[in-house]
Amino acid sequence: MKRILALLKRASLRLSCLWRHWLAERRLERHLGEVEMRYAPMLAEVQRAKDDDKYQELLGHLLVDHNLIVEPVLYRRTVRLMRKARRWLVPVPARPSFDEDEKEFWRQDQTGSFWYLKPEAELEIRKAVRKEWLQFTSFWITTFFGFLGLLIGLVSVWPK
Repeated sequence: MKRILALLKRASLRLSCLWRHWLAERRLERHLGEVEMRYAPMLAEVQRAKDDDKYQELLGHLLVDHNLIVEPVLYRRTVRLMRKARRWLVPVPARPSFDEDEKEFWRQDQTGSFWYLKPEAELEIRKAVRKEWLQFTSFWITTFFGFLGLLIGLVSVWPK
């Protein structure tokens, strides 16, 4: 009974974690929309005035604000993916030291405080994790259904 309760508690914690991540993504999208809406009138006005230097400056500010919002999320996603990759024994490219420049798999944030995976590397690691998970589950699911079929067969021929 204790085992079932522990399993249910773990499942509910996992669902609440997924729910929190989903809500955080929605908040992020809303916040990014607010930032873009704050810059949209200024960009339109500068574009009508045909001032290319001011337009590029505003685009730079918009990009900085955008990155300051998105990069911590990318870092958290990288941490979760690294944890999952370690659990499934998937090799992960080494993170560069702080005095090195960006590598082909890693990118440093604007503040310089943390590293996160580039999208191509993240996709590659996700594919490797999914492949390992499918190999594991395909073995155990076929084994489980094989034993279930054996059990049903034995019960059906059991003498009454």
